[in-house]
Amino acid sequence: DWVTSNTQKGDLFWYDGEWCWKGNTSSDEFVGHVLGLSLFHDLAATPEERRDVAATLGRILDRIIGCGYLICDLDGLPTDDGHFDPDFMENDFRALLGDAGLNSAMILGGLRAAHHVTGERRFLEAFDYLARERNYQENVRRIEAINTAYHLNHDSEEMAFLAMYTLMRLETDAALWAVWREGLEGLWQARRAERDPELNMIYAALGRAD
Repeated sequence: DWVTSNTQKGDLFWYDGEWCWKGNTSSDEFVGHVLGLSLFHDLAATPEERRDVAATLGRILDRIIGCGYLICDLDGLPTDDGHFDPDFMENDFRALLGDAGLNSAMILGGLRAAHHVTGERRFLEAFDYLARERNYQENVRRIEAINTAYHLNHDSEEMAFLAMYTLMRLETDAALWAVWREGLEGLWQARRAERDPELNMIYAALGRAD
């Protein structure tokens, strides 16, 4: 039987008598895994490792899609910060005052990455549904304005750059890429005074012709 540490999601872990899993996975962890796996696939992986990456990213995104664009824990319930769903984006104050742009960029980049490594059309169809029908593209265009609507969170700023890197690196539609470029420009103009080398290099790689 699964055992949890207590009934509070924030302290959740799962234990089956031999192995222990951290629970309550957040979007923060998702964006890093998508970035790392997709870059490893393209730059360093062997053919066998590429197949492993494709299987892993495909499995992750299939579960998120199957849960209604949510990160669901082993109990089948959404984690506290695993919301990529339209209802959250359109109605939850946490999204409207901070996370709608960031989480939109995360899930769209994740779906692009899953399609890129697997070639499976279902990921592209899910991408088009969220980007176009549910207008996630507008959230990404306004990503920095939404990030800072309530307060400044440097953790969200860095994650936004990571999400944008995956999304823009793999985008094949010129019109959407131009929308993502607007979002990136807003992010960088707000952060450029800090002279952060990580953010500057991402911006330079994506946003400048020279």
